[in-house]
Amino acid sequence: MTATPGNPAIEACKRQLETAVCVIEAITEGSKRMREAQLKAATEAHASVEALHKRIAGAGDAQELWRIHSEWSSANLGKALAYWRELYEIALATQSSIAKRLSQQSWFPIPQAPAITGASHLPLVEMMDTAYQRWLETTRQFYAAPMVSAPQVRRPT
Repeated sequence: MTATPGNPAIEACKRQLETAVCVIEAITEGSKRMREAQLKAATEAHASVEALHKRIAGAGDAQELWRIHSEWSSANLGKALAYWRELYEIALATQSSIAKRLSQQSWFPIPQAPAITGASHLPLVEMMDTAYQRWLETTRQFYAAPMVSAPQVRRPT
């Protein structure tokens, strides 16, 4: 195979390789953003624990310890939820970017379906109703056919 400028096989390979590079770029960018979010959360968590140590050391009674614990727990619950929401949003953005790039790639030529004529222009419900009505009429004709009854048996009187 020679590398001619208009060779469709070479052009298809180039498009696929370019798409693969774009997908790798999107994954790398998403990983970088995720790592930044993790580092930020870890730094904030470390600072929060350091401040907690100082508050615990300064606590004078059990009630104050309980208040410190409840304040720290509720604040960290909110931070944890925000952290996971941020990771979710990063993952969603990365997946959306990958899907967008893959959808722009035409992997195979898409054949055009031939036009169907006739009843196909009707809505699906009408086509189903028409088929059902035909079946129902055929069934009624079948059961309306004269039936030969069983011979009558005379009983002695």
